[in-house]
Amino acid sequence: PPVFRAALPAGADVGSRPVFYRDAAGLCARCGQVWLTLESKGADYLTVLVDGEGGPTAPAVVWPDGCVQEGDVREILERVEKEFPFPGAGPCSLFRRISECVDNVRCNIVRFDGVFPRNCLDDPRAPYLFRRDGTAVTDQDHLVTLEELDELLEEYDDGPFLCGDEPTAADFFWAPHLERYAAMLPGTRRGDPLFDPRGREYPAIKEWFHAMEGLPYYGGRAAGDRISWERILDEKATPSLACAPSAAPVGRDDAAGIWKRYARDRPHLAPTPEGECAAFVVRHRHALRAAVAAASGAPDGDADTDADTDAALREAVQALLRADGPGEVSVRGRAAVRVLDREVRAPRDMGLLAIVPLRALAGALAAGEE
Repeated sequence: PPVFRAALPAGADVGSRPVFYRDAAGLCARCGQVWLTLESKGADYLTVLVDGEGGPTAPAVVWPDGCVQEGDVREILERVEKEFPFPGAGPCSLFRRISECVDNVRCNIVRFDGVFPRNCLDDPRAPYLFRRDGTAVTDQDHLVTLEELDELLEEYDDGPFLCGDEPTAADFFWAPHLERYAAMLPGTRRGDPLFDPRGREYPAIKEWFHAMEGLPYYGGRAAGDRISWERILDEKATPSLACAPSAAPVGRDDAAGIWKRYARDRPHLAPTPEGECAAFVVRHRHALRAAVAAASGAPDGDADTDADTDAALREAVQALLRADGPGEVSVRGRAAVRVLDREVRAPRDMGLLAIVPLRALAGALAAGEE
C-alpha cells in the first residue's frame, strides 16, 4: 500500500481506502497490532508514517466515512473485521466464537494485561523490562509470565494459535508485544534457557512463533527480527540491564515459499526475499551512501568517495543476490555489508523474511574473517 511521511499530500487520491497512521520508527507494538491485522485482511489502505507531532496519535485509522479511531487498538481491530470480513487470515472470522456462550478471542485479548508483567514503564525500546519506578522487572515475574503464556497456548489442542487451528485477532493483539519481549529478554539473562520464550522450556510458545512467522502477511512485512530488537535494546541499555546478543540462528528453511505466497498478489514486491532486500538498498542508496562513506573514513559528497561507495553498495547487492553464496567480496564490499547490517532494521525498513538474507550474508562474511 502507498506510504507517505508525516501527512497525506494535498490532493491524495484516498477514495474508499482507510488511512492508517503508524510510527515512523517501527517501534510501537500497538501500531504493529493494527498493521498486522490490516495485512492479514489483504486490505487496500494508505499509510502515513508519523513521529508524534501533529495529526492523529498513532496508531490511528481514518475511515472513508470520516470516523477517526485513535489509540484504542481493540476498537480498531473490531472495525477492521467489520470493513474487511473476507478475504482474511483464514476461513473464519478474526473474532470467531467456539459457541454462543464462549467469546474466546475477546477473552484472550483481555487476558493479555494479566499475563505480562504489570506496572511496567511504557518504553518500546525495552518492553516489560522496567517498572514505572525505574527498577528492573524481577526474574520471578518473567518466569511467571512465560509459564502462564505457555499454559494459555496449550488450552486449545487443535492448533498452535491462541484459539486453536486458525489465527485470530487475539494472536494479532499479542504478537507484536511477544515478538519484542522474546527477542530482548534472553540477552538480559545471559542466554539462560529459562528466559528464552522460543526455547525448549516453552514448547507451546515456540510452536506459536513458528506458526505465526509462517503466515505470509506477518513474516512478509509486519514482523521484526531478533537482531533488530536486540540492537534497539542495546542502544537503550543501562548499567542495571546489560544485553548480551544471542547466538541463535535466524531464518527458516521454508522462507522462499512463504515469501512467494506473500508476494503473489503484491506486484510491487520482488519475487524473492533476497531480491526485496536488494531492492530496498537500491531505492535508498543515496541515504545509505553517507553511512558507508563514514565507515570508510572518506568525506561524503566527494566525487571519488561517491563512486567508491556506489561500487561498494553494488557489490553488497550482488552478494545478496548470488544464489551460490557471497563468493569473493572485496574489503570495501564487506564494509558496505557491515553498514547495511547495522543500519537496516525490521520491521521499520522491511519484514522478517526480507532482512534474513542480509543478516545471513553479514554473518557469513564475518565468519570468513575470523
